[in-house]
Amino acid sequence: MVSAMKYTSTVTEKGMITLPADMRRKYSIKKGSKVKLMEEEKGILIVPIPKLEDLFGIDPSMKEVTKAISEGRREEIQHETTE
Repeated sequence: MVSAMKYTSTVTEKGMITLPADMRRKYSIKKGSKVKLMEEEKGILIVPIPKLEDLFGIDPSMKEVTKAISEGRREEIQHETTE
């Protein structure tokens, strides 16, 4: 059985909370990371959204597709910044 970490966090005036450092490390949540907030019956569930680059290699059959998508996005960003 996995023991669940439990913490209390205070909501700021702007509606922000701080996730404890050990939770951020465990779930690879860094500055700028995206999380999904989902309303559940018992409360709010916070789920990390991994970056596309972090998923690279997770499914060997998708390696070329992932690489092409990442390269295409890099090219789009480069093109947008040169205009």
